[in-house]
Amino acid sequence: MMSLGEAIGLPLIVAGIAAGWMLERGRRRRAEAEAREHEAQRAIVNEAPVMIWRTRVDMGCDFVNPWWLSFTGRTLDEELGNGWLEGVHPEDRAATFTAYATAFDARVPCRMEYRLRRFDGAYRWVLDLGTPRFDAIGDFAGYIGCCFDITDWKEAEHALEDARAEITRVSRLTALGEYAAALSHELRQPLAAMIMNAGAGLSLIDQGVRDRETLREVFQDVVRAGHRAEEVISRNRELFRHQELQPSALDINAVVGEVVVLSAARLRERRVTVETQLADDLPIVIGDRIELLQVLLNLVGNAIDAMEEMRPSERRITITTSRLHQSDVVVGVKDCGIGLAAVDMQRLFKLSYTTKPAGTGVGLSVSRSIVHAHGGRIWASQNPDRGATFSFTLPVREARALPPESAAHDVQGPLSTIEGVADQRGADERVEAGPSSGMTTPVHPLAGDAATGSPSPGGGGRRP
Repeated sequence: MMSLGEAIGLPLIVAGIAAGWMLERGRRRRAEAEAREHEAQRAIVNEAPVMIWRTRVDMGCDFVNPWWLSFTGRTLDEELGNGWLEGVHPEDRAATFTAYATAFDARVPCRMEYRLRRFDGAYRWVLDLGTPRFDAIGDFAGYIGCCFDITDWKEAEHALEDARAEITRVSRLTALGEYAAALSHELRQPLAAMIMNAGAGLSLIDQGVRDRETLREVFQDVVRAGHRAEEVISRNRELFRHQELQPSALDINAVVGEVVVLSAARLRERRVTVETQLADDLPIVIGDRIELLQVLLNLVGNAIDAMEEMRPSERRITITTSRLHQSDVVVGVKDCGIGLAAVDMQRLFKLSYTTKPAGTGVGLSVSRSIVHAHGGRIWASQNPDRGATFSFTLPVREARALPPESAAHDVQGPLSTIEGVADQRGADERVEAGPSSGMTTPVHPLAGDAATGSPSPGGGGRRP
């Protein structure tokens, strides 16, 4: 007969054995599931059409997938540790390792672009993305990452940049015919002054005048007029030259004044009134003067075209400059034309979009690219009454002083006055460009008809 202890203990033993068996069975099932999951993940890593890598806590590589090995044509042993760096282009190797080590030490994701040698010896651009990995208890375990071949994308990007540069150049050349008239007008005054002043000097010599100071004064005027003509030629040559220009410290009001000079002939021809309302407390901006001239010339040209159907008395352009908060300068070109009602605002600054019958759709697209390259933004808005205003911003930059180039092109000086163009700072009066307006160049009072060599009876010019 079984004792009480045996009667109680035997079921407990059986229950314990069953529980242990069930626990072990569960553990085995979990282990098998984890093994299957691990194998599935490993298969994904091995079969994925992307280069995958992994590193240890000492930064050394301990795994690359078959796709990586297929790309490089090397063995796994050759890639382990720091061996993968041997395939990086020598010019990119140091920068690539520095970027990886910096991210590794900070335990932050890394993003690198470098050239990696392919199995055929060709170097291909790759985008390499890595991120820290951690074990089950949260301890740092190294990095894992992947690479993508972006050579085709790089080449397309460079081709796009070249195309944009070519579009900008073509846009300038397209406008060359329009600016030729302005160039001719600008040169006429200094050349006429040189001829008349030189004629006056010859007349003085023929008359036996030996006053050295008088002769010096006459020929100094000739030299000044020559320098002015040289400035005009240089400025227009830079505008259409195919070259990369370096940014410099600029007075944006001076750039606006220069645009008015370049546009003067077209404004007179189309009988358009222009006024400038320029803030007098603007900080210096850093920019490419020629590129910003191109933007403003495009906007002024569009404003002129937008008012073609208006009566001459209603054709008015207002160019303004102002400060936006503390970080930006704003330039605006306002017209009184047909406005933006018929414009697709979503496509306004897109390449090839135009509302002009003979338009190319290049100007505003180029302008947007230039403004964005300067760190600014450009937009258009409908005026409350009529017409539209195109505005763009330029970030304020710390600048010690204006370089000589900016001062040389400041058209506000006494030797570069535009008659018939309202250049004001906060004023509200408007002046319409008349048929005889242009730049005045100093002419000596004794200068007369250069063809005859005779001086003017009452002094034919004015001096600054």
